[in-house]
Amino acid sequence: MTSTDHETQSAAARLRIVDPINEPPSLGVATRRASEKIDATHVPLSGLYQIAFVTTDLEQAMSLFAGTYGISKFKVRRDLTSGPEMPIMTVHVAHAYVGPMMIELIQPAGGDDTLYRDILPEDGFAIRPHHFGFMVRSEEELERISTALETRNVPIAFDASMPAIARAVYADARSSLGHYLEYVYLQPEARRGYYAQVPHNG
Repeated sequence: MTSTDHETQSAAARLRIVDPINEPPSLGVATRRASEKIDATHVPLSGLYQIAFVTTDLEQAMSLFAGTYGISKFKVRRDLTSGPEMPIMTVHVAHAYVGPMMIELIQPAGGDDTLYRDILPEDGFAIRPHHFGFMVRSEEELERISTALETRNVPIAFDASMPAIARAVYADARSSLGHYLEYVYLQPEARRGYYAQVPHNG
């Protein structure tokens, strides 16, 4: 993806990297749970690290999160284009940490962005819950989850890979849970860079 980054944080607010896996300790515990031995046909809901919302206006959404919930420091990226094996679209996104949890705000901005736009009203400002994000520890685990989704009849919206960087499986669980599920595997170097760019709030 290409992007124009706008930092809304000071250098002092950057995430402190924690050895040995360079991610917040509590998040490390959560992600390890996604790799525990469970029934291979079950879709796991462990390893939660992200709650994502879609919005009609990213700036207004960030103002709401700052004023109501005290989440004021975001990493903002505008005009992101979708990666390989995804619908071709443009989005604006913002990320913030609250403790070990990442908040993601997404504004659809053109192209085949139905995935994010279809639950938003045509007029006026709105924020809607969109997906829960789960971090997994290996591509093998992600492959097992993909198989479990198919076995349990949870439709896969897309399965996107960026070689040597990341792979994400996006599942449509709206019929049972009311939202999407996103399972992500990041290569270690990509994971360290990803965490380092997102500011903490409290």
